[in-house]
Amino acid sequence: MQISFIIAWFTPKSAPLKKLKLDEKPTKFAIEFTKTGNKLLQDKVNHAIMKLICVKELAPTLLDSDEWKDLMHLLNHWYKCTPSTKFVDKIIPNKAALVCQLTLERLSKERNLTLTFDGNSTQNASSIYFMHLTTSKSCDSYLVNGFDGSDDCHTAEWVKDRIVETVNEVGVDNVAAVCSDNTGNTRCGRRNAQAVIPTMLNLADCVHHLQNTIKDINGIPEFKDAQQDAGILQGLIKIGKTRFATHWSAAAALEKNLDLIREGVHEGTLRPKNKEVLSMLKGVRSYTQFQIDIAEYLTVVEPIARSLWSLESPHTNAADVFIFWLAIAAKLKQLFSQTEADSGIQALVARKVTAIINCRYKAFINESPTDIYFTAFFLHPSVTLGF
Repeated sequence: MQISFIIAWFTPKSAPLKKLKLDEKPTKFAIEFTKTGNKLLQDKVNHAIMKLICVKELAPTLLDSDEWKDLMHLLNHWYKCTPSTKFVDKIIPNKAALVCQLTLERLSKERNLTLTFDGNSTQNASSIYFMHLTTSKSCDSYLVNGFDGSDDCHTAEWVKDRIVETVNEVGVDNVAAVCSDNTGNTRCGRRNAQAVIPTMLNLADCVHHLQNTIKDINGIPEFKDAQQDAGILQGLIKIGKTRFATHWSAAAALEKNLDLIREGVHEGTLRPKNKEVLSMLKGVRSYTQFQIDIAEYLTVVEPIARSLWSLESPHTNAADVFIFWLAIAAKLKQLFSQTEADSGIQALVARKVTAIINCRYKAFINESPTDIYFTAFFLHPSVTLGF
């Protein structure tokens, strides 16, 4: 009773609630309010659909299908389906232009940017060269360009023009370095771009180079035969074309489960399609030899693979590259200085791996266009030189 009295006391008597009539026309304010709400809903849903199309690379014509329209009506009947042509001709291009504008405005205020680029293919087999700029302090990466080269020949001159165009968009004074893998056209393209912009450092990507080092080691007959015979390429971790050190990951996963796999073969619950693999798992000598081979491969490649993954960090600097190369060399030297009985590594394999490491080190560190890695290592304040 007391609560009812308080509520009644605070309720204004001069403003009684107005009852709405069914046949009463909505006011102009109500109409405008409804229109504004519908427009906000329309814009929000269209924005979400735009992200879905772009991120998942969906065909915009999906929006014209009856199934899509039924779904939208079921989710919210106030939403009016937007045709795919509006997304293709207006919504997506306008949003892309806005994002590019804001990105360039943000990057034009930064100094010591690093430009990285790489070619890739989309789901519809288009060849795109993607250009990214990374800030020096926060190490944030921004996609700034995507050049469609499906109908072009990707010569060094073509790559150079794409680099120079991207650098000019944010300002020559703001870009400190350009980096990519070291294929023929990209290497020459970086060199030619540096000739146009002398203040820009020319860098080869350390991660790709370490991956190529692992590929060279994978080609050693002692390891290559073991991979083929045991079917490592069909291991528990699938080997991908774009994942680095994936052979080592597959071999490590296989080694951990090798005894269980062999047990399953003997029990008949597992039967590999490859006859050579089946024979190896059933045989005592062949199985033991494979265990030795895979352990040898994992021991040799592990320091390279782990260094590669560490250098994939966006916070990696040029000094870190030199430090990890020293760490790889030191670890392998320690392994190869032991006897074969202690390390499990054949002397012939040790000599071949040493030759590969020396060759790759010379190509990447000693013959670097700007000798930046040793210089950064020497000047880095956290490095203690034992002089």
